[in-house]
Amino acid sequence: MRSLLLNRRQALLALAAAAHTPLALAAWPERPVTIIVSFPAGGVADVHMRKIAQVAEKRLGQPIVIENRPGALGLLGANAMATAKPDGYTLLQATQNVFRAPALGKVQFDPLEFTYIMGFADGYTGLFVPASSPWKNLRELAEASRAKPEGISCGTTGLGSSGHLILADLQQKAQAKLTHIPYKGAPEMGVAIVGGHLDAAFLPLAVGLQLGDKAKALGIFTEQRSAQLPNVRTAREQGFDIVSSGSFGLVGPKGMPPQIVNALREAFEFALNDPSHDELLRQIGMVPWRKGPSEYTAWAIQTVVAERRMVEAAGLLLK
Repeated sequence: MRSLLLNRRQALLALAAAAHTPLALAAWPERPVTIIVSFPAGGVADVHMRKIAQVAEKRLGQPIVIENRPGALGLLGANAMATAKPDGYTLLQATQNVFRAPALGKVQFDPLEFTYIMGFADGYTGLFVPASSPWKNLRELAEASRAKPEGISCGTTGLGSSGHLILADLQQKAQAKLTHIPYKGAPEMGVAIVGGHLDAAFLPLAVGLQLGDKAKALGIFTEQRSAQLPNVRTAREQGFDIVSSGSFGLVGPKGMPPQIVNALREAFEFALNDPSHDELLRQIGMVPWRKGPSEYTAWAIQTVVAERRMVEAAGLLLK
């Protein structure tokens, strides 16, 4: 009898332990997982997400479907994800705009309520000008603008975009007087630069590199220089303390089960460890930026505050 009771107790303990491990959700995922990308197909964000999803789905055991929902600085995609069920089947590729949005206007989500799964990569922003431009650095551009107030055009991807906030910060710190020209996207600005229709533009490094010898960078807004443009000095090296992040990560709706978060994290860690990922980052002008759930969550809390300060400094803070 004692032996029978012991065996029964051991069986119950084993069942209880299994209920608190990822094995309890061994059936997940039972169908394809959708990741919303808030930018058009073919762009840097879309290319990165599709490439790593193709590798991650091999580990996950189900297809990963990329759904493009561009518009409103990425808010359309964030709204759709935030109202989805927290079952792990609808996720969002989070970019910097998500953390800035609450300071710019009323939104249908709170980024601090998202479930943070994993940080992937960080992108660089550079200030590019036509190759024929006489300016060699940020200071020369600022001096030229002071001599010709608002006579130099500078493009960004729209009001409240990262480029727009960098522009506002640079004008304040360099006492520059540039004319802001908002564009729908970075590729259009690249065309305008090459065609001589725009004097300067804040472009993702990948887009700027695609312009080849038809454009040049006056500076980049990062902690350190880019391996792709090692001779281009950072804004800090030129005397302007301006750093802008362009992070990509994966988030889900509020309240996702830890077991599902862990399954997704493991699948995407598998993808990021694939040798092809380093080459992909080099091609699109990004650098590794790996953050687990807790680290990513802590970063998000700090970033919401930092983005609000930048929006306020640019005079765009929601009253």
